[in-house]
Amino acid sequence: GGRLSALWRASETFSLKLSALFQDTDVEGSSDVNGTLGELQQSYIRGTGDFDLKAQAYGATLTGKLGRAELTAVSGYSINEFVGTTDAGHDFDFATQPVFGDAGNLILDDSKAEKFSQEIRLLMPVGEHVEWLLGAFYTHEDTEWVETLHAVETDTGVRIDPEWGSISFPSTYSEIAAFTDVTFHV
Repeated sequence: GGRLSALWRASETFSLKLSALFQDTDVEGSSDVNGTLGELQQSYIRGTGDFDLKAQAYGATLTGKLGRAELTAVSGYSINEFVGTTDAGHDFDFATQPVFGDAGNLILDDSKAEKFSQEIRLLMPVGEHVEWLLGAFYTHEDTEWVETLHAVETDTGVRIDPEWGSISFPSTYSEIAAFTDVTFHV
């Protein structure tokens, strides 16, 4: 992973800050225990329990003076991707044993979420003791999550079929807000 940030001060009244964050998490095995805890052992199909998580986040903050008022605009964009496998034999072995002759089941999760957000604020002095803040906020998110079920050989984890079940969970979320605040300085 890593993070980069840069600040540009074009003048006494204008600045721009940019940032980026990258993270790649690769896990090759799970610490979960299914079944009886007395044995304290994992009984996973070989090759399951691993996952790969990639995260990216980008941001920009623009600040500028407009006379006595101050304008701030904050933008953000992120991408999160996840691919992982889970041993699901304990849930679906009743179905795969008669059809495929083996009770191994692998669930493959594949998801991607993209999100954009924008906030704009204007802070204005009203006289000597009062400040008025006026702002707006917007966010939009798209997520695609697909889960597929595969019959596999329990000893090797080799897939017997390409895919015998699939479900998709697409979602979209948006929000718009306006806000205001008045501050009185004593």
